[in-house]
Amino acid sequence: MSEQIERQDQEITSRKNFTGHVVADALILDVKKQKTLLIYHKALQMWLKPGGHIDPDDTHPAEAARREVLEETGLKVDYVLDEYREPLLLHIDSHIIPLNEKK
Repeated sequence: MSEQIERQDQEITSRKNFTGHVVADALILDVKKQKTLLIYHKALQMWLKPGGHIDPDDTHPAEAARREVLEETGLKVDYVLDEYREPLLLHIDSHIIPLNEKK
């Protein structure tokens, strides 16, 4: 991924990029109830934060994350901003996604 970022790979958000690509997810917190929202991914058989692929129309990964949260949960959310008024990056992960013959 660092090599793709260095060469400013325009395909870094494309789901067709099997070298690796960036996706956006969101950490949804209910501070009062001290709860975190997770979604069970049946194909991967694991609990994940709501999120998904960045679409060409998304202007920023945070916008993609907000859209994905709305699509997956029906929740309209705001995102945490840092002191520069930019969405706060919380998590970078690299992992293998098993082949899905249906897709």
